[in-house]
Amino acid sequence: RGTAHATSVAEHVLQGVERVLVLYGDLPFLSAQTIAKFAECPVEHIGIGTTTVEDFEDERKTFFSFGRIVRDAHGKVIDIREKKDCTEKEMSIQEVNTGLYSFPATWLWSHVTKTETNNAQGEHYLTDVIFMAMKEGLPIDTVDVPVKESFGISSQEDLKIAHNITKEYRLSSVSSTEKK
Repeated sequence: RGTAHATSVAEHVLQGVERVLVLYGDLPFLSAQTIAKFAECPVEHIGIGTTTVEDFEDERKTFFSFGRIVRDAHGKVIDIREKKDCTEKEMSIQEVNTGLYSFPATWLWSHVTKTETNNAQGEHYLTDVIFMAMKEGLPIDTVDVPVKESFGISSQEDLKIAHNITKEYRLSSVSSTEKK
């Protein structure tokens, strides 16, 4: 049914909270420090996790399937366009959506069920809520997420790349321990 529907079913267990942080479950390298950055967003703002890739080659090719952050001429976020709904020009955008969001709870619950399925996948996109916020003039902050922390696993190839990233982390932690 889509990410907006999945988010909406959590409303009953999150009654009374001020903010809602939404994370996709396939981000194994996401750090506590990055998650904490979302707490720095003012409570009345929406926070969107983004990462910018230099290209879509090698291990970064997985980001080619991510939604693109669409900005206006002044750098203000105006939409998040899912890959399947992107124009050719939008596909060249290198700032991608990591699937991390922070919302004012009351605002989110009043908007998440208003999404429609008129898109390439026929799903309720949570990213449509960002477009609603922009139209209403709600402040939208972007939170920079390191490329490696943004890496999601959704295929066997991604799993192999994740295994290599894990090896790199282990080697760098052994190397830094040996220097002490």
